[in-house]
Amino acid sequence: MELDPGKNQVWQNEQRQFWENRQAFDTQAVFDALNGTESLTKWQCRKCGPVPQSNPQPAARIKALKQRGYYIATIKRECATCGGKQYFDLLIRLPRNAADNEKRFMISVSLQNKIKSVLPLKDACFDSPQMPSELIIDHKFPSSRWVNGETINDTAMSYEEIKNKFQLLTNQTNLQKERYCKRCVLTGIRGDFFGIKWFYEGDEKWRGSSKADEKGCIGCCWYDLELWREKFNQFLSEENLCERV
Repeated sequence: MELDPGKNQVWQNEQRQFWENRQAFDTQAVFDALNGTESLTKWQCRKCGPVPQSNPQPAARIKALKQRGYYIATIKRECATCGGKQYFDLLIRLPRNAADNEKRFMISVSLQNKIKSVLPLKDACFDSPQMPSELIIDHKFPSSRWVNGETINDTAMSYEEIKNKFQLLTNQTNLQKERYCKRCVLTGIRGDFFGIKWFYEGDEKWRGSSKADEKGCIGCCWYDLELWREKFNQFLSEENLCERV
């Protein structure tokens, strides 16, 4: 079996080779914290364990590790050390999954700055102003539906291309979107907005011609949260006007 403790050294060697030529020091530091030095990994508290000591934004780095194909379990339970219910993470030493997310093109720092100058500095989910450092650049078309990888993120990308491709989310709402999108891939049922099942195009059934058909996402709140909110408010105004008439 893959989790046989006797295979631990082989797994460790493979991970050293994987990280050797990658300039991802923040993410690697969190990986090392989860991996530890023992023959078996342990549940690590995300508030008082070694992970937050390695990086102040552990959730974002753990997500990055999952995108690189690592299997990490997450639960919420009482922490005997720091008290209260906290998130705990467990690195499972299985061979990395060659996920679609590895087919990403890097977003250069200059393009990141450009995107955050073009898009409102708000969490698109709750329309709440945020500091630039608190916002994550989210691909509207979810990576869980990518088959041939991502289109190139050209630094010379136009404002219109930026608005069509990206939205800004906090880490929390980005993870929320990711859960809805992955469930949609598995079930064919599009996500709702925290219980509001309304779509400005189509209904809750995802109707793309193939897994990678972006048209199947149009109308879903999570695909374009700002446009969905605009369309929903317009719908409410029209309904209210009809009632008055």
